[in-house]
Amino acid sequence: QKVMVGCDGGVRLTDPKNPLKYEWVPVPGKLLCCACIPEYRMLASASPDLTIRFVDMKSKKVKASIRCDESQVSMAWSKRSKTLLTASRSGTIASWSLKFTRDGERDVPADMEAIDNPNVTIHPYLFMKTQPHESPVQDSMVRPLNGRIVSASLDPKLIIQDPSRGDVIVSFGGHKAGLLSVGFSKDNGLLLAGGFQREVMAWPVSSGRHHPLTLLDKLSPHVHPVINIHAVDGTAQVISFDTSGMVKVWDIRTLKTMQTIQSKDAGTFRDAFQSMAFIPEERKVIINTKKQFVFCNYCHNTDNVRNTADGTAIAATCYFPESQLIMTAAARRIRLWNLSKGMLCTA
Repeated sequence: QKVMVGCDGGVRLTDPKNPLKYEWVPVPGKLLCCACIPEYRMLASASPDLTIRFVDMKSKKVKASIRCDESQVSMAWSKRSKTLLTASRSGTIASWSLKFTRDGERDVPADMEAIDNPNVTIHPYLFMKTQPHESPVQDSMVRPLNGRIVSASLDPKLIIQDPSRGDVIVSFGGHKAGLLSVGFSKDNGLLLAGGFQREVMAWPVSSGRHHPLTLLDKLSPHVHPVINIHAVDGTAQVISFDTSGMVKVWDIRTLKTMQTIQSKDAGTFRDAFQSMAFIPEERKVIINTKKQFVFCNYCHNTDNVRNTADGTAIAATCYFPESQLIMTAAARRIRLWNLSKGMLCTA
């Protein structure tokens, strides 16, 4: 339950209930990207010296390191396969596994006891490497349901890969400009992507449809690059964030904006905004520049949205003319609607 803010020389872990209370985890060198590994209580970080380091967040010591042949600009941890996903400036995607040995010989189970044991050594090794992109990969993630790798690049392409072999499963190429961020809504089955164009694109990944939905606010659009996208679990909401500090909350059912948040102090910051984090327990969005970060409240009540038949996006509909019924499928729910009465029959 901490907010992780990467800085030069380390990572700051902040308590969202008390922003002035924080814990400092030092990391050698400058920080390009980082990822938390909660199962092993470690922090993975990449630096300009072409090194990936694994730091124990309790002892603040470097447990292992990897020397790469190029800079890594994005990384994510896969809880499903227990591997670290890294993406480079050349468009290369790599997956790293961790091996725990005692006294340099016998393999031991990977757990907290092994982390705290000074006689146990961690050996990162390359599990898979592929190059699906022609330009730098700006963001990557691991889908929570099937563990597939999703990467966004300046190509501009959004690519889904098999995590074990690295084979490209599907490539979405309908974007007009480079991509900087990617997100996934498991409740609505949508892959989200944003970047240098004003729209946020939502791709249905379960229906086989290769035409995206477009999230665009014509009155107050994103005029700066969209660098973060987050789907709120259990809802039909998507949060997008650009370098000017503008946060927009979308309803994926209507493809319209619910709320636009622009920090009143954004104009006083000299540096561009760099990242966003969402805290569901506190109902807050955190945005930060290089030296400052701001807590913002967001609207989470969607009960007043009209003309919606489900709490999540409807993936398919079927009409039965003999019985005057319509069947809708949304997430894991099937509903039957009576057209003559205008009522829900069963769910």
